[in-house]
Parts: sequence; structure tokens; C-alpha cells
Amino acid sequence: MKKRLLSVICASAIATSLFAGCSSTGSNGSDSKGEVTLKVLTHRTDIKDTVLKTVADKYYEEKGVKIEWEAITDYESIVQTRMNTQDYGDVLNILPAFKAEELGEFFEPLGSVEDYSDYVGVTERADLNTDTVYGIPNGLGADGVVYNKKVFAAAGYDEFPKTLDELYDALAKIKEGQEGVVPVAINSADMWPLSQYDAVSSVIYGNPYYYRDMGSMESPFSAGKPTGDMLEILYKFVSEGWVEEDLATTNWEQSKVDMANGKIGMMTLGMWAVSQIQEANEANADDIAIAPFPATNSGELKAGAGPDNYLGVSKYSKHKEEAKDFAIYFANCLDYLDSCGFIPANKNLTSGNPVVKEYQESGVELMFGDPAEADQKASDLTTEIANESGTKFWVGEYIQNAVIAAKKSRADFEKVIEDYNNKWNSNKEKLSE
Repeated sequence: MKKRLLSVICASAIATSLFAGCSSTGSNGSDSKGEVTLKVLTHRTDIKDTVLKTVADKYYEEKGVKIEWEAITDYESIVQTRMNTQDYGDVLNILPAFKAEELGEFFEPLGSVEDYSDYVGVTERADLNTDTVYGIPNGLGADGVVYNKKVFAAAGYDEFPKTLDELYDALAKIKEGQEGVVPVAINSADMWPLSQYDAVSSVIYGNPYYYRDMGSMESPFSAGKPTGDMLEILYKFVSEGWVEEDLATTNWEQSKVDMANGKIGMMTLGMWAVSQIQEANEANADDIAIAPFPATNSGELKAGAGPDNYLGVSKYSKHKEEAKDFAIYFANCLDYLDSCGFIPANKNLTSGNPVVKEYQESGVELMFGDPAEADQKASDLTTEIANESGTKFWVGEYIQNAVIAAKKSRADFEKVIEDYNNKWNSNKEKLSE
């Protein structure tokens, strides 16, 4: 999840443009037809000639402004280099590395935070010291469990479980009653899929600031602590035989095909993965859905969520007003949001994607971080302790080691946990001085 959006020309224009799907300020008159072409940089090489073409065609029909998509495979690396020049398009995804005070050096101001109060996450690409927004979210993604509805229905769950005990019950029934079906695929050999479980720790913690606060915790890998409880969930998955039989030969690409064909019950992934699995067998696309991970028995469903990207307008664009207009249009365009499976960032828009709607209607509380609550020093301490301890987050390696140990025995698993805690506590003491 990364970048940002664009635009506010005047408050009255915003009132009429920010709240309708695929709409904008109308700043371009008919006399501009055919005269302006906007270059828009995107990382979505996969949909340049399909979904993005549709967006561009419709915008041209409405505004007479042409959109030229430049799809870049290695987006962050290429765009970072180009930003040393003045040639980085008219509209683009803002790179995540920018500090708030740096945004004005490269991007046009779009208005105040209040102007964009209906957009979730807008403060993440704003300079709060000057109350200036430089980017607007272009769709929201959320964490959870991607699952096969038919597999769970056959286990007696027409809706995805809402408590951890219910989840365990469902997985046990899948194991017992559906031969050849893996209840939960963890893709241990690929390693990175296990990093998705780091999001479960935040769910257990109950707010989006777990990795801010974790640096002050002792022995966070023990049961009773969020990361420890997450690892216990995985221990249960492995020890009960609910995961793949051979952890050394799992394959991410094949797992998508297997889930699409009803051979896997669930995988812990983000909303981004739904469309990939559906595309693995389009005939079974309606079988695939996403639900919040029921990490506790409270019945209260929570999930980490945040913008996929933020759109910004280049400070060097020769067509700033048109670029701002398109940015608003694109951020509100349901053709794009629904096709990609994103939750609209604009709270006044309703998703037309049935998978997204079902997820939202589950009663999940989406956890969005507020920059006002951020403590970069504390977050950096957590990261430093983890890195020094060999338990780097969002990579999957430390979880992979615990999973492999769990496959052997409870004693081996507990030995790994003890080692993690000892290293963490030692480095915490050293680095907190």
C-alpha cells in the first residue's frame, strides 16, 4: 500500500466532485477537447490495456482530455530516479519514502485536510504542519482470510467463522470430511506468505499501533502476547495436520490454482489476492471470498487496512488543473476500484464489487493508523530490536522457523520461542539504553 491522490481547486468544486463515482471538478471546458494529454504513471502493468484503458476512454468522452498511461514494472526504482528530473508525468503514485515536509518540493498542494475529510487515510500524504494535502488514497486494501466458500459450506459454515474456536472447528471438519482438501495453506516454502500473519498480531492487539508499542514489551513471542498468540495459532494449524503435508515443497502459484479448484480451504492474505485466485479459474470465481481473520474468541472482527496507493500531481506538470481534475476522477472511479477489488477511500461511495461488499458487511472494524498517534522513534526501535534479534517482521523467516519446529514437536517449537524471547529481551535492553 503506498501512494496518493490529487485535487482541490476550490471548496465548492470539491463538494460536487469528490462524492460521485468517476466524477471530477469539471475544470476543463469543451474548448479544451483534444488539446491536453496527461501522462499518468502507474505500477499496474497488468491492466494498462484493459481496465485503465476503459478509465481513460470514459474520461476523454466526458472531458476531452486524453490520458496516456505509462505502466512501469519496477515502479519505485524507476520513478525514484526520474524524480531527480522534472520528468515524472502529470499524475503519479507518490512513493512511500517521502517525508511529509518533502512533499511540497515535488507535488502540487491539493487543499486542506478538512477539504478531504470524507477520504479515509488522507492525512498520511499531507503536511499536517501546514494543513496541506498532497495525495489522496486511490482505493483501500484490507487484511484477512481468502477462502473457498464451497469448501467451508461443505463443513457446515455458510458464513466464515467469526471466532477462533469456530475457525478451528471448521478446519477440523474440512480435514475430516473432505478428502484431498488442505484446510489452510500457509505456503511455508515460499516464506513471504507467512509474513501475512504479522498482520494477525495487530488484530490480536486490537489497534493499528502494535508495531509502535512492541519495542517496550518483554518476551513478545510468548503466549499471551499478540505475536506469541499468532504463533500459537500457527502451531495449532500445523500440529493438527491442517496445513500442507510437506512444508518444504509448497508453491504459491500452484496454491492459487488449488484454491480456485476447491482443493484448499483458506489462506491468510490481503484483499489484493482475491482477484489473482479468481483468475486462476474464472469459472469458479464466485467461490472465492475474503473475510476478517477471527484471531480471538471475542466475536469482534477487526482488520488492518490502508490505502493501496496515493495519487499526486507533479509540481512540474504543465496542465495542473486538468491533472488535479483527473486525479479526483480516478480516485472515485468505481470502474477501477471494483475491478481491482478495492474499498473506496471516499466514504460516500459504495463498492459494486460483491466480494468487497460482503467483507464490509461482515461487521469488521477496519483499523487505520492515524499519523497523530504515530511515534516514529518507537516504531524504529521495534524494527531495530527485531532486526538485531533475527526476527524481522513482514518477511516471514522467523515465522517459517517456528512453523518448521512446530512440525517436529511441541518441545522444538517452544525451544524456538524461548530463543526468540531471549534474543529480543537482550537486544531490547541494549538498544533502549
